[in-house]
Amino acid sequence: MEDGTYKTYTPTGTRKQGGAKIGNSVGHQAIDYKNGYQVGMVEGTWLKIHSTHKAFNQESIINSLLECALETQAPFVGVWTDKKTDIIHIDPSKYIYHRINAVQMAEENNQLSIWDWENMEEILKADW
Repeated sequence: MEDGTYKTYTPTGTRKQGGAKIGNSVGHQAIDYKNGYQVGMVEGTWLKIHSTHKAFNQESIINSLLECALETQAPFVGVWTDKKTDIIHIDPSKYIYHRINAVQMAEENNQLSIWDWENMEEILKADW
């Protein structure tokens, strides 16, 4: 993964697309929104993987995404890389249209950022 970018994972491979997610409610298809926000649904992070860890590879990421989707029954599972630590975060997530509601949910779940679909960028907690 490149810093500051997201990739969409499907059970058959990857493609760059501004966001990494598997929507278990839509048959594991990639979803792109033109507005709104994506927010982690659990306290902190469901799984963290350092990108230099020996077990890090595309297959392990895809398996982790599918495991998260099955375990949490979340509408989506997102992946993002913390640019400061090079740690990959895998989280069950939810699409929320209004920023104020997205920020509220993120604060309740102690999230580090939310994803802004319109601008295709993360919004860090310090900028809420």
